Amino acid sequence: MAGDLRLVLTSQPKSSTERRIATLLVCFGIAIYVLRGIHDEKRVLEFRDFKQPYSSARCLLHGCNPYSESDTQKEFLRAGGSDDDTQVFRPFSALYPPFSLAVLAPIAALSYPAAHRLWLALIAVLVAVAVLAILDLCREEDLYRDGDLYRKAALLAPSLLLSLFIASSTILLMLGQISGPVIALLSIGFWCLLRGRAAWVAVVCLTVALCLKPHDAALLVCYLPFAGRPWRRAFVGVAALTAIVVVAGTVWCTTTPASAGWLIDLRANLHGNAAPGGADDPGVRSTEALYMANLQPLFSTLTSSRSLSNVLALATVLLLLAVWLPLAVRLPNTYAKHLLAIGSLACLTLLPLYHRQYDTRILLLVFPSVAYLLNRRRDLKAFWGPLSFAVLALATVLTSHQYLQKFASRFLPSLATAPPLKVLLVLRPLPLSELALAIVLLAAFRAFAQSQESAALESQPTLTPSV
Repeated sequence: MAGDLRLVLTSQPKSSTERRIATLLVCFGIAIYVLRGIHDEKRVLEFRDFKQPYSSARCLLHGCNPYSESDTQKEFLRAGGSDDDTQVFRPFSALYPPFSLAVLAPIAALSYPAAHRLWLALIAVLVAVAVLAILDLCREEDLYRDGDLYRKAALLAPSLLLSLFIASSTILLMLGQISGPVIALLSIGFWCLLRGRAAWVAVVCLTVALCLKPHDAALLVCYLPFAGRPWRRAFVGVAALTAIVVVAGTVWCTTTPASAGWLIDLRANLHGNAAPGGADDPGVRSTEALYMANLQPLFSTLTSSRSLSNVLALATVLLLLAVWLPLAVRLPNTYAKHLLAIGSLACLTLLPLYHRQYDTRILLLVFPSVAYLLNRRRDLKAFWGPLSFAVLALATVLTSHQYLQKFASRFLPSLATAPPLKVLLVLRPLPLSELALAIVLLAAFRAFAQSQESAALESQPTLTPSV
């Protein structure tokens, strides 16, 4: 495992000045992410999003109800936590399924101060390793033309943007968000598969990510069966391990008397959290909708029907998947195909179900596909690279916590009186930027497929009729 991860730093030639600069840029961004994130965590959000799942998992260990706010709060205080944040154990805040809590159980067995330090270290280290893995995929040796200015720009531009992306991802550390390790494990797992190394590490990483946050990982894991025999073997391993964890966690929760009705409690929490005025209300006048990355807040500006918003969001994603699926099935399993397929799926993952600003860090998986498009290869039109890079740069800025905070302070006071069109075009930056990026990447993926099929036809020998 250690030898494979060292390849992130050693797999590329060290003689290239551009490669050294790219590595330094990304390491600088990682340093800002870690130092600023830890600093702000102590002063601002204080690991708010970790406390409830930690307490729920601890409840599962000690036989109380993990979906009761009062029970989880008591368990948190017994573990050494302080009751200084009223938003942590608010009504309907326990939202993780039993199998996610089972994965968190080893950490929940620790006292809260120890678990806090361990989880903070895991988010910092795993995300840093994931970013270096993505950088390694962005600077693949054969992606760039040799000896020209464009090659240097195509190498340095994604690295500079990646540095900005990770530097603006401090919210993962500030909140102690479960999304941090999940996104990092997805990135490391796909790096292992793309490099053809340590398949068992990929299986473990993808399984843990899928069990912790299924709505972040499921769509990406579903690509594995379309990606060739080694990836299909990995999919079987992930499916088997996930089934074991899901069954074990569900049985554990069901057979505990205090949580025997966990499904009813979890459903009530999910519905209550998304109700009007709730923390996850996607309504047109909801202040929380600004921080939501799924499509429902976008469609809520067009209709007041919650069910219709859900239908429109699902229909949009299914339409985009209908474009993606034939490409993933019929194209040969090349490195370029994998990059484009994974990058477009990372965008689509955010759109159908509830996601918030911190989940947009899954766009980390988009960077290798944009780096590939920037190569301006002969099999693709030249504009796909600059276009995809521009849209990704826009999404990097619009989805950053720092930008949203300043944006909210300026525009949210006028939300109550803003016309729906302004809400749609101005106050929904997350789903708009993600949808635009998904459309661009899918169009580029389709153009790539057409170019590959044209090249295959041209390479076939011409048959002359016999006289």
